[in-house]
Amino acid sequence: MKKPTFYVLVGLHGSGKSEMAQELHDKKGAVIFAADAIKKSGDPAASMYEFTDVWRRIKNTLFLGRSVVYCVEDSIYRWHRAQFVGDLFGIFCKTVCVMMATPYDACLARNERRHMPVPVEEIEKQRRSIFIPQQDEGWDEIIIEYTDYDKKKYDIHELFHGVNGICNFDQRNHHRHTLGEHCLLAAQYLEADNPKCSYEVYEAALLHDIGKQYTQTFVDENGVADGKAHYFGHAAVSAYESLFYDSSRFVDVLRRADIIQNHMEPYKWASPSATANLFRQHLDKELVKEIMMLHEADKMAKM
Repeated sequence: MKKPTFYVLVGLHGSGKSEMAQELHDKKGAVIFAADAIKKSGDPAASMYEFTDVWRRIKNTLFLGRSVVYCVEDSIYRWHRAQFVGDLFGIFCKTVCVMMATPYDACLARNERRHMPVPVEEIEKQRRSIFIPQQDEGWDEIIIEYTDYDKKKYDIHELFHGVNGICNFDQRNHHRHTLGEHCLLAAQYLEADNPKCSYEVYEAALLHDIGKQYTQTFVDENGVADGKAHYFGHAAVSAYESLFYDSSRFVDVLRRADIIQNHMEPYKWASPSATANLFRQHLDKELVKEIMMLHEADKMAKM
């Protein structure tokens, strides 16, 4: 019997997950288990944590040798995806994660064309929470599917030095340098201290804070305006945006994104938090080393 494939689609609302699910159904014969479809049919909602019936049917479908495509909101979270893969232990199938890399503005535009648009606040919340998929979650393969992506709009020189470039972005109380100056300094410090560092960690230094231009707020976590600049979720936004910036070298963009999305974690590792240190134990040693390289360069660039 041919090995069936278990596909999980990861992406923001409006990123094209439904279209990709239909394509996998048409071309691969995959049975679709999507949150929208399940709700419309009257079945339990998609979360396997709340409605085990859906997960039971997914397993039964794979047992019968048919591929499955799973499209659910929880797939943006690392631990949920790892749970998906872990629950398939012993089942004869290939696991594939499809990352829907659709620019945020395109997601908003596609969402507006929906019959029932999702509130923009919900998409923004996803943007600040999404964790870019990684091999250590247990996948056999990860595919980045670019949708509505115009490479010309993601020019690294324009990012830094354009009219609205981050070299002109004031970080206010956090740094004495502009956002772009800080990122450039972080890359310079990293390369000076680690001349043999990988291209991935060097470029992660250049891009690690680009999400700050989209997340700056002067309201604290309790909703109180305090006049201070806050950047809630900027690491996740930076990692997502990094997917769209090309490199002149052969760079593993998933690895680069992983370093970026974890670059604030060392602050948690320094605390006695059991949860934070458990997360660190799940990361490979080389990744932890690269995250710490960026962390040290990041601190140096603030001086």
